[in-house]
Amino acid sequence: MDLRLLRYFVATADTGSATRAAEVLHVTQPVLSRQLRQLEANLGVPLFAREGRRLRLTRTAEDLLPRARDLLAHADELQRAVEVLETFNPCDGLDIAPVEKALGAQLRVEKGTSAA
Repeated sequence: MDLRLLRYFVATADTGSATRAAEVLHVTQPVLSRQLRQLEANLGVPLFAREGRRLRLTRTAEDLLPRARDLLAHADELQRAVEVLETFNPCDGLDIAPVEKALGAQLRVEKGTSAA
């Protein structure tokens, strides 16, 4: 699954308009529309119903949206973890276990559990 397509989907859902989403994402509207059609083709379901100039989420898209947000949030967390770990080079003999433990505690706290 292409995370970029999911970001396009979420931005379009948030703005209700391909034109506004394209502006937010710094892409052209035709490119965004093409990518949204690609996501719909990949998933095998329509995500938007056109209502004049606005786009309305289909019922499937409404169910998919929170999952897409969660997936993107996890991908962003993973990217941040990689960036933190890249600052430590295990080849230099540094112990990254404390960093891994801290990241694990942070993820548990973000999910609503205690850091202990």
